[in-house]
Amino acid sequence: MNGTRIKGLRVCHLFIFILNFSLLQHFSPLLSHPQQTLSIFTMKAFTLALAAVALLAVTDAAPTTAKVAAGKGQIISIVDKDNFCLMLPKSPGEEIGKSEDDAVAFCTKKNLSGAPNSNEFPKNFIKSQYYSKNDKWVQMIGRFNPAKYSLSKKDGGGQYDIKAPPKSKCANYPHYVEFIEPDNGIYCLRCCKEKADCPLNKSTYGCQKVLKLTVPNK
Repeated sequence: MNGTRIKGLRVCHLFIFILNFSLLQHFSPLLSHPQQTLSIFTMKAFTLALAAVALLAVTDAAPTTAKVAAGKGQIISIVDKDNFCLMLPKSPGEEIGKSEDDAVAFCTKKNLSGAPNSNEFPKNFIKSQYYSKNDKWVQMIGRFNPAKYSLSKKDGGGQYDIKAPPKSKCANYPHYVEFIEPDNGIYCLRCCKEKADCPLNKSTYGCQKVLKLTVPNK
């Protein structure tokens, strides 16, 4: 049994204990004394509040089903509005910045056209996607659920491009830049014909500033 499951069980036990304590207080014979009644109901409100926090903790402790990536492909692709890829860490929970040398391709479908040996996104990982294309570049932006791949919401994210990982590329385009930001659940991918349209020297700025766009909240 892994640490996450053990944590979840401990919180469950705490939740049950608090509820039992609250019920005992509720049916206490001391209710016949007005002053003590007020004190008991105050305690009851407090214990119920703790129970709510415990329940939320159990939800957060639910283990992910994501697995280490089997496919080692490092070619991503944007086929159309429904089919695309992103570079992601090869292991669930790995920090974006620490994976910039060995990240692998994840797509809406395993081995998507143009992205051989790619993996499929974890279930419900992609929350939204917005596709756009012109004669200079093709782009996919949107929001994702970090928890579906055990990514930390404390991770400010990072940038993938043709230099990180070193052998990565975007199908049919000589340049690409991708931002993955677990702390705000945003991703941006642009594949370009010209280097200037895919700047690589502003990785700490975040995708919305670098690509001069706004990712919708939905």
